This record gives sequence, C-alpha cells and structure tokens, in this order.
Amino acid sequence: MRDLEIGETPAAVQLDREWSTMAEVAQRHGCSAKTIRRLRLDGVLKAHCLNPDAPELQRRYRVHRDDDRAWIEGIKRRGRR
Repeated sequence: MRDLEIGETPAAVQLDREWSTMAEVAQRHGCSAKTIRRLRLDGVLKAHCLNPDAPELQRRYRVHRDDDRAWIEGIKRRGRR
C-alpha cells in the first residue's frame, strides 16, 4: 500500500487461496487488520460474513480473491488519475 500512496507501481499480489481472513489480507497488503476492517465497514472492500446471526463483535468475515483483486484494481485506477 505504501507504494501506491507515493505513486509507484506495486508488485503483483499472489492470491493462492480462494478465501482469506481479514488478517491475511492485511498482511498481504502491508497494513493493519484494523485498516482492512475499516475498509470493510466503509464498503470499500467487500467481505462475506461466515456467521451473520452472531452478535456484531463476534462475526467472522472472509474476503474472496475476486473481491481482493477488484479492490486492488480500484486502487490502481484511482492512483493513475
């Protein structure tokens, strides 16, 4: 993410698994899990709830690799403007 903020082209992100935890997404993009959770809450990054009937603080989310790629592509497009 740091590279995108200063206008450099980031390295390709390897998405080996179909679903990733919020912590895995954060680690892959070099930011905190809190940042990823905030992006999910803001609707910037789409995540799927595994247990929607659980209380809010106990819900677990996963990010599909297609949603992760769409988020990355959105960052790249915004960075080129």
